[in-house]
Amino acid sequence: MENRQLFNYHTHTYRCGHASMEHDEEYVLAAIEAGFKQIGFSDHGPFREFNKPSDRMNYDRMEEYLESIYSLKAKYKNQIDIKVGFEFEYFPDHIDQILDLKERSEYLILGQHYAYPDAGFDYCLGPNNKDTLLKYRDLVCEGMESGHFIYLAHPDYFCASITEFDDVCKEVASDIAKTAVKTDTPLELNIKLRDRKPKHYKNGDYIVYPHRPFWEVIAQYPVKCIYGFDAHDTDQLKRMENYTDCDTIIKGLNLEFIKEPLI
Repeated sequence: MENRQLFNYHTHTYRCGHASMEHDEEYVLAAIEAGFKQIGFSDHGPFREFNKPSDRMNYDRMEEYLESIYSLKAKYKNQIDIKVGFEFEYFPDHIDQILDLKERSEYLILGQHYAYPDAGFDYCLGPNNKDTLLKYRDLVCEGMESGHFIYLAHPDYFCASITEFDDVCKEVASDIAKTAVKTDTPLELNIKLRDRKPKHYKNGDYIVYPHRPFWEVIAQYPVKCIYGFDAHDTDQLKRMENYTDCDTIIKGLNLEFIKEPLI
């Protein structure tokens, strides 16, 4: 498959509360079977003050997580390159905790699921809440400008809660693209294909993400893109037809994809 990446930095474990595999090693074996040369674990990073068992790992699971993945890294070093990371939201008031885990791992990816640290994944429900959308944009752009993250995961995540990709959404997408170019931050085309059945929006029926209208805006800028499996089970790592499905969504758009590993 011509466009296939042999690396993936977006892999979760059961500790986040919404991934299904009981043993971390299962992901490694699945990645080897699928032909990956490099696999990165980036479970949802914890915050000391906020426990959201269904959204991200609790802080008291962090040591176990690091020990497990570093152990697998050593065990399989002759078969696959394993990287140890976290997926974090960018919250400036909690940057000390983010940087602490950056020091203890090998990379961070930026995945902004909500606008406030004590919120849940449903941060932006409602009919195109402008203030929340702009708050999402501000956090994402500040996160990219911080230089702490190797890429921005599912930049179109906010499309899960809007009812229409309107002018505010276009502004958000444009600002994300401009910041990505300025900071040389790749944007992830999320290959998990969340909610594979198209959702009805006022401007048409589209997959939630990758969200075609969002990527139509992104394609107007010289942005670097990367595929991310966002694997919550081992089947997602082996489902190569997702490449074809994603490419159908972005067909005709001039997007540049990274071919070599980032780390």
